[in-house]
Amino acid sequence: MGPLNRLRFAHRWIKAKRDKVPNIAYFGFQKNYEEPSLEEGFSEIIDVRWYFEGSEEERRKWGVLHQSINGK
Repeated sequence: MGPLNRLRFAHRWIKAKRDKVPNIAYFGFQKNYEEPSLEEGFSEIIDVRWYFEGSEEERRKWGVLHQSINGK
């Protein structure tokens, strides 16, 4: 199997095994996040506040993930 085929095979396998974004992706984003500023050339910065929609079971699962990411 050539390198490209190995990559395709690995991608399919990883995609099939993963049902959520790994926590390390969230931790890496959170660690490196810098709030944007107007000085960077943005014409507007909008702070979006969102709310959860879903069942109580979905809220519980989301809460566990959110808690592990924010450490609260």
